[in-house]
Amino acid sequence: MKRGVAPLLWIFGVIFALIPLVFDYQHERLANPAASWISVVLHGELLLVALAILGDAIARACVSDDNRLRRAILALGSFLVACLVINEAVQIREAVERFPQLDLGSYLAARIASDSLWGFGFAVILSLATLVVVED
Repeated sequence: MKRGVAPLLWIFGVIFALIPLVFDYQHERLANPAASWISVVLHGELLLVALAILGDAIARACVSDDNRLRRAILALGSFLVACLVINEAVQIREAVERFPQLDLGSYLAARIASDSLWGFGFAVILSLATLVVVED
């Protein structure tokens, strides 16, 4: 594969994985015109996409022919971020189950949405770094 093609394919895959979130947002807006992107993030799909991206990064780091130390650092970093993302998903589920009558409240919803976006951002950065290191 030509140099530079793998990151473009990776970016296309990530954008393709995010398409259901766009449809979910449109569905939320049709049901409730006052709905925001936070209501979409609270469903947890962004965390699932982040875990899939991190799984790809861990697999690429483990099977590459690159330096062992760099592979271990990338795989371990991706694994730790995956653990944080899973923890955030568990917190979302617990909050929804424990306080269904509170509708999460605006503070908790904003915090969960922010944490989800940070987890997704770290997943993208680590996965892209792994891709660049492994493909060089």
